Amino acid sequence: MESTLKLECGYDYGKTKIDDIFFTPPYKIMHPFMDGEKMEVILMSSSAGMLKGDSFDLSIRLKEKAKLSFSSQSYEKVLDTGRAGARRSFTGTLQEGTSLKYIPYPVIPFAKSSLESVNVVHVHEKSTLAYCDIISCGRVGMGEKFMMEKFHSKTKIYIGDSLDFYDNTYICPKEIDYEKLGFFGEYSHMSNLYLYTGSDGQKELFEKIKEYISDVYAGVTLLEKGILVKILGNSGDDLYKLNRKISNLLP
Repeated sequence: MESTLKLECGYDYGKTKIDDIFFTPPYKIMHPFMDGEKMEVILMSSSAGMLKGDSFDLSIRLKEKAKLSFSSQSYEKVLDTGRAGARRSFTGTLQEGTSLKYIPYPVIPFAKSSLESVNVVHVHEKSTLAYCDIISCGRVGMGEKFMMEKFHSKTKIYIGDSLDFYDNTYICPKEIDYEKLGFFGEYSHMSNLYLYTGSDGQKELFEKIKEYISDVYAGVTLLEKGILVKILGNSGDDLYKLNRKISNLLP
């Protein structure tokens, strides 16, 4: 099944509004919530998860001054796809003065699943971004730790015309033991959180984040223009909540 969701938001009369939306089953969005000038959108799916040959293309475009928080209703399950696999993509475009907080729930790769993910975000230098992805090692409670065929995710984030962050996460348990030190080790979940403040206040935010992650297994890196936070844990909910908490440091 091939699915698409395109969302374009604008700004008028002091509030963010949806200018255009298009989606095909099984994906859709809930009725948006408003918080002052900001809008929160939650992704929904009527499917049990991604199956063999499935693909999902998500596109978000924010026009000047629009402010959006985008999350998902539940964990994204990748079922037994075999070697044929499934694929997904995310494209984000942020114009001047916009703000996007993209914090979905974790991905759970089931046994014998394979997923290819490509994510590209273009950010205006005078905008703000919080972009997060969380990956689980599988259904631990069902004895499916690192039993996926493959999980491959590529993420590129551009600030203006400059590539500021490129992540290439490749998990193939048949090739590498990811429970060793230097990989997941004793942990079952990993998250990447990229933050960009609009070129101002990066160092101040960097110091605040160090306080937030002082009691978890994590690291924070000050990039050329943004900030990267990597966290390992044993609870998808805990990582999701912590990433949302850190993202709320942005205006």
